Amino acid sequence: MQGRIKYILLQMLVVLISPLSSFLISVRYYKYNVSQIFFIIAAVYLGCNMGFVYDLMRHYQDIGNLYVDRSLGEILDDPRVFILGPDYYHITIKYIVSRFTTSASVFAGVAALVYSSCFIFFYRQLSQFYKQKLALFSVMLLLCTVAIIEFWWYQGVRFWTGAFYFFGMYLKYVNTHKKRYFLLSFLAIYFHYSLITLICVSLVNFVLSFITPYVRYGLLAFSLFYKTLNVDFVPLLLKYIPWVRNNLSIAVTDEKIHNSWREHTAEFRANENLVYGYRLPFLMLAAYLVLLFFRLHGVKLDKQYKILFFFSLTLWTVANFGFGDITFYTRFLEGSVLMLYAYVFIVSVKNQERITHYRLVLFVFLFLPAIYAILTPLVQYRAHLMHPELFLGNFFMEWDGNGLKIDYAWKN
Repeated sequence: MQGRIKYILLQMLVVLISPLSSFLISVRYYKYNVSQIFFIIAAVYLGCNMGFVYDLMRHYQDIGNLYVDRSLGEILDDPRVFILGPDYYHITIKYIVSRFTTSASVFAGVAALVYSSCFIFFYRQLSQFYKQKLALFSVMLLLCTVAIIEFWWYQGVRFWTGAFYFFGMYLKYVNTHKKRYFLLSFLAIYFHYSLITLICVSLVNFVLSFITPYVRYGLLAFSLFYKTLNVDFVPLLLKYIPWVRNNLSIAVTDEKIHNSWREHTAEFRANENLVYGYRLPFLMLAAYLVLLFFRLHGVKLDKQYKILFFFSLTLWTVANFGFGDITFYTRFLEGSVLMLYAYVFIVSVKNQERITHYRLVLFVFLFLPAIYAILTPLVQYRAHLMHPELFLGNFFMEWDGNGLKIDYAWKN
């Protein structure tokens, strides 16, 4: 107990001096619940200081144009408010922030706060397993699990915030068998309309649980074949499903924008960096090889948690059918891999004693996937991260670049 108090006092001091140093300490002592608070604080610091990319800038621009000096009724009556999405989460945070400030740093910090809180909620559902004494190969699997989704996806504002909320609730449902958590997971659509896909997958997964697994494998095989056709399914949805037509954002429903995105997708895939492009397939292959190794050594599908494994398969199947849309495919494939690793990690912890003689072999095998999962996004987005003031600063310091000629135009 005394050691915990000393740890908290140390972290309180370090987070004032260097939030990212506090983050590294939190990673070292990840089994302490209090470390999660300092992880969130570091995420807020990162949000406030890293800069704007992806949708975060577009959502921030909305504040000055559509929210400041307007009542909630006026905001909701303006159709322009819904252009970036008909869901209400982004409207809620933009409305709340606009009541107090128009600071870009504050808006980004709030987005990072909510995102990191949802991530921690998901991560906490694994606590009964990661708080045990872990073999090194289980630690590698845990690292892969938490590193699959790049940590700065608060920059997308909506999707991964809601996805981690859904996955957290779904894991809580599997842990406790309480149906209320399954039903609460449906609130994910508050964050992003497309998360209805995860809800549908969870329902389909439940129905398929009463059918032989070979049906799942057959559907997966067919989806892999369908993927090779690279069919764009969005025009079909818009034509035959009114709800989709009325609720998707203009980026999807506008034919010119959608065609432009299709061209960008084709060009991106043709010139994609193989190291980054094969990150997900590589991690997926590694996880399935570990499961095969477990199977060969007598570890079968876990009775309670196999629902996570089958959820991952079902989501992978759905992602393959959406291969024609790179955003849809990538997001839900990442979700599939995330749940796959959560399952493999849980199985590894529950069966550590059964495979005790193979711990070193598994650690050596998993070391490369874990390092690959962590380093590839850091290298890929190094331009946004490699600023000395980001690592040396804190909440109380204003950096001017110290002659480094760094563009601070995004800050207000």
